[in-house]
Amino acid sequence: MENQINQKKAGRPIKQNGLTIILTIRMAKEDFESCKQKAEQANISIASYIRNIARDGVIINTFSKESTSYRTTLISIANNLNQLVNLAHTYSLTNLEKEARETHADVKEIIDYYKIKPKH
Repeated sequence: MENQINQKKAGRPIKQNGLTIILTIRMAKEDFESCKQKAEQANISIASYIRNIARDGVIINTFSKESTSYRTTLISIANNLNQLVNLAHTYSLTNLEKEARETHADVKEIIDYYKIKPKH
């Protein structure tokens, strides 16, 4: 009986600090190809590359708290203007619709200015 207790199980030993969490992400084909190429250059798997970037990478916030607040306010204004345009269109208020569309375009231009441009 004592001999059976001391016997090891057959098969591969269980890793003590193994990877136990599975994470599914979506990305554009271009982003995937970029990750794949960089992983190949580093001679590691894509999963290892993404883990390393997630753990050691640095994200730089390009917006201050103040500009983020302005951006949020502008987005709210743009949504409200869009609702007004829809109401004006529904009730055939053409003058209001035209003015609201122009204001909406101005606000959208400001929002687009603050959007982060992707790096290629």
